[in-house]
Amino acid sequence: MSMLWAREAALVDYFKINKREALMRLLDYRGVTYKKGKSGWQSTHCPNKAAHPHGDRNPSFSLRLDKGYTNCFSCNMHGDWADLALELEGWKVKEAAARLGLTGEDIETDEYERGDTFLF
Repeated sequence: MSMLWAREAALVDYFKINKREALMRLLDYRGVTYKKGKSGWQSTHCPNKAAHPHGDRNPSFSLRLDKGYTNCFSCNMHGDWADLALELEGWKVKEAAARLGLTGEDIETDEYERGDTFLF
């Protein structure tokens, strides 16, 4: 987790959010489609239109859904769902979780009940 999220992690239980589900919801929100690649990596065109004003000819944006990690080899944008939400939409963790509908059902462990980990 980058230092940018230190304050926001206190408000949203960042570590309990399912990274795969959060990343899939963010990419679906942006309308990004991707194809399965080798070794669990998927690839697509970079969703960062500001970095590619004339379009991205080759799929340079790679994502690993099982790890919840992304990397663009063209514009060097990388990170998890929270970094991507900040870079693409300007959302901080709390706002991204609310807009993407990340609730207690997205939590990886069953220790918490719905709504117990988020302070909106």
